[in-house]
Amino acid sequence: MKKLLAILLPVMLVLALAVGIFVLGETASAPTEPPAQTHMTLEKIQSILNGEFVTPQNVIVIIGDGMGPNDITLTEKYGEGVYDFGLVLNQIKNHGFCTTHSASDAITDSAASGTALSTGVKTNNGYIGKDPDGNDLKTMAEIAREYGKKIGIITDEEVTGATPTAFAVYNISRENRKELANAMIKFKPDVLMSKKYNLVAITDSECRGLLDHTYLIAQDFSSFADVLATDPAGEKPFWGFLDGYSSEASDNLTQCTEIALERLQNENGFFLMIESSGTDKFGHNGYMRGKLGECDSPGSHSGGGP
Repeated sequence: MKKLLAILLPVMLVLALAVGIFVLGETASAPTEPPAQTHMTLEKIQSILNGEFVTPQNVIVIIGDGMGPNDITLTEKYGEGVYDFGLVLNQIKNHGFCTTHSASDAITDSAASGTALSTGVKTNNGYIGKDPDGNDLKTMAEIAREYGKKIGIITDEEVTGATPTAFAVYNISRENRKELANAMIKFKPDVLMSKKYNLVAITDSECRGLLDHTYLIAQDFSSFADVLATDPAGEKPFWGFLDGYSSEASDNLTQCTEIALERLQNENGFFLMIESSGTDKFGHNGYMRGKLGECDSPGSHSGGGP
């Protein structure tokens, strides 16, 4: 994700334990200089991050699923491509932590933590965009839309995943995947990118009609440019499919972000949520080499440990 740092320097929202920028390297080696073409010095980065505060026009939330301060330390120490002064996010003078704990359990899940981030309300594990009593909450994407902003949601997981859905829709259970898929389709983000999914099997007839007649759909990453070229004015919602979390998908997230930033241009600004899910999956498997990008999936390594 080296280019992602440079692309998103002007607007960053650091919300640990669940939010941050995670740099995936190829090997567990000492930090190296970024590519020369970035032309980013420490002074330049600090001037961008710590300039005079103005009311933001655009909001970008970057989420490393399951990510915490330990992942930031791991990346800064071993991640390839880290600047010689460390991670860019650590150059932000004004930053803080937000709690994302569950209202129903000692250990939160992505539904409760995602809802806490998106709505500011702690809720029960499994709840998407609802308070502990089951009432609908207003999500970040809904608020942004009320202000006339365009909406973008990018994830290398399924569109029905707890994190992406928590930022736009609501449901009493993260397991109600058909309802979540239908709700996301009807919400119609201006840009939606996710892991490929068998939508026909879980969507109702109304949503299939929307997919056929309303959306621009790219079935794989290589076709994004050709599909987007058919709607240069950006009048239709775009849905592009990725191949799920992997080192290649992480690289694709950088390019997806570039595409989204261009597609979401709007006089009222935009809201964009970007999620990388590999951090969480490798964490569940206790596989540190995976977090550093040395393999593409938790099951692709041999041996019993990191």
